[in-house]
Amino acid sequence: MKIALVPEGGVLLTNLIYKNGHTPLQMTNITPEKARQKDPYDDEVIDYNAPPYTLNGTLVQAGNKYVCNEVPSGIKGRLTLADHIIREAEAAIILGRAPKNRTRMYDRLNSAILLYGGVGKGNFPKFLLYSLRKRKIPRLEMAYPTNRDELIGLFERTNRFLRNLDEYPDDYVSNDDNLTTDGMPYRKKIALSEFVEIVNEINGI
Repeated sequence: MKIALVPEGGVLLTNLIYKNGHTPLQMTNITPEKARQKDPYDDEVIDYNAPPYTLNGTLVQAGNKYVCNEVPSGIKGRLTLADHIIREAEAAIILGRAPKNRTRMYDRLNSAILLYGGVGKGNFPKFLLYSLRKRKIPRLEMAYPTNRDELIGLFERTNRFLRNLDEYPDDYVSNDDNLTTDGMPYRKKIALSEFVEIVNEINGI
């Protein structure tokens, strides 16, 4: 099956998808074999027959159908590159945004290798997630891990999801962490009257 990753770029999660017999959908598709053979300083290995080099004419505007005119062109451009992901995805794995005040478990490797790279930054993943949620495909949505146990759990949940994909109905959603479209776990807001009561209680009123 073709699996969408939001945000894309995670080396280990991408490998898990391959190992379970599926294909990760990415804006710039490259297999592990090609990645190992690729010389990053050799322009001859660039595939000029693949996006973004093949985008011309109306194909450049593919991202416009997902958002309104006021959305920045940078997001529209990324949605254009992700158009085939939205159209072809048969399942999706979504990882939430990293908390601002998190402790980095593995310093720079934490984001660059273990989880997701720079493509995951900004508002683009929100639009991609919203577009995928409108489709009836099995989805695994997980909060960003903040410690070693959560990281191990993330890989275990991903493996379990991938191994059982054939058994899930089209509308299956695993979102135990209650991720919102913003990529953060949902936090229930308290009513204003309840807040006033708390303040009054603290002040002894």
